[in-house]
Amino acid sequence: MEGKGITMDHKELLLSESAKNQLDMVKEYKLNHDYSGALKIYLSIFTNGFTYAPIAAEISLCYIYLSDFGQAKKWIEKAIDLDDRENYYVTLAIIYEMEYDFENEISILRKVLQENPNNSSALKMVIGLYFPFGDYFDPEFIKQCLLTLINNRVEDIADYTYHLAKIEILLGEYSSAKSLLEEVVIYSSPTLNYPKFELREMLEEINKHL
Repeated sequence: MEGKGITMDHKELLLSESAKNQLDMVKEYKLNHDYSGALKIYLSIFTNGFTYAPIAAEISLCYIYLSDFGQAKKWIEKAIDLDDRENYYVTLAIIYEMEYDFENEISILRKVLQENPNNSSALKMVIGLYFPFGDYFDPEFIKQCLLTLINNRVEDIADYTYHLAKIEILLGEYSSAKSLLEEVVIYSSPTLNYPKFELREMLEEINKHL
């Protein structure tokens, strides 16, 4: 599993002049959010012998925008068969999430993170799943995901630090949780975006144990 992105560089593909011209037309369709038009071009290119993984991935993305998740899954799996890129697996996980198939989504995300623990897209998806569906993950695993995002200076550091404080309370690491909440104040804007009642409850829980 390798690769860093799902968008393709047309220059890397061995295409006919006609296919290259068609891909130039795709840009206009996408700018106008005409994913049906873009899809027709990508399908034409692929079925005319240019069976490249990035083309299959773009077909999948068009189907995602058109809310046809069955076809989106079929085409991203085709892309994976052609080129085992980690970000194609992330796209597959996104499709599973849109279908509310969280077990398969989690299975795919774990696979991605086993190969590359720093994949920020997969890490953020895991965090997004944990707080509404905590039973799917071990808090220690979530802690490591949050630490990776924070250490890699991924955007929304204050949010990840805040969530890490929640995990530390859950794990009984109250001194760490207090320090993290103090960091949140530093990272955040003057008006904190976190529910005051939740902050109060967290601080009360911390103070009970310190």
